[in-house]
Amino acid sequence: MKKLVAKRVNFFHQLDPSNKKQIPIDLVTSSASGVDPNISTQAAAYQVDRIAKVRDMSPALVEKIIKNHTINRALGFMGEPVVNVLGVNLELDQN
Repeated sequence: MKKLVAKRVNFFHQLDPSNKKQIPIDLVTSSASGVDPNISTQAAAYQVDRIAKVRDMSPALVEKIIKNHTINRALGFMGEPVVNVLGVNLELDQN
């Protein structure tokens, strides 16, 4: 497991070498299935500048799209807010 996490950390450093922020844990680990439909808001925020650059969009627009697909805590207090990755990607493709 430790080697896999290190490999994923290296992947994100190579993918976006100018990003010096700490990599959110959910980007370098996975659930049992490894196919989670959502990521943390921190994981989404970590990727804003790279997504904006690759898609030739403003970071503000990418942040707005992420916000549009953020699911808040259930009943206002259970769990953590998450971002629906499919929803974000579909809206990014429309812009």
